[in-house]
Amino acid sequence: MVVSIRAGANDMKGWFLVQSIIAYTAGIKLWLNLTDTHGLAVAAANVVCLIVCFLATIVFGEIFYNLIDKPSVWLARSAFTWIKS
Repeated sequence: MVVSIRAGANDMKGWFLVQSIIAYTAGIKLWLNLTDTHGLAVAAANVVCLIVCFLATIVFGEIFYNLIDKPSVWLARSAFTWIKS
């Protein structure tokens, strides 16, 4: 699953990639818990897993943007300014 990270006029655009195995592992554990423990119907569990995984991807994308993407852009611009001077 790929989520585009927001980009301003002067920002570089970054991409946050969720590894399939991580999304699959979290989704299947949630699905098994919903169907086995709570007795939820398969279709309802599928919808819940889809929504939860989508929202988790958005949240982790924002975390990635603030912890990885923004500092790396700052560092790259600082290094470029230092090299030019």
